[in-house]
Amino acid sequence: MRQEPVGSSCWTRVSIPIGDVVFLSALAVSAFSVPRLRLLHALQLMIYVADLVLTRQKSLWGVAMGSS
Repeated sequence: MRQEPVGSSCWTRVSIPIGDVVFLSALAVSAFSVPRLRLLHALQLMIYVADLVLTRQKSLWGVAMGSS
């Protein structure tokens, strides 16, 4: 069942993916500079990828994850 976000604005649909990409970039830089933490950063990466996918599908869960 797909839920449409109530009051979803263009700003929300744009800012959440931008924020996710910024955090993914920071995780990549951190994983490159501290190799011992690569597993931790890989697990953190899954959260942001899931948020990108859910936001792209216009799911209420993705908007809620991205705006918190």
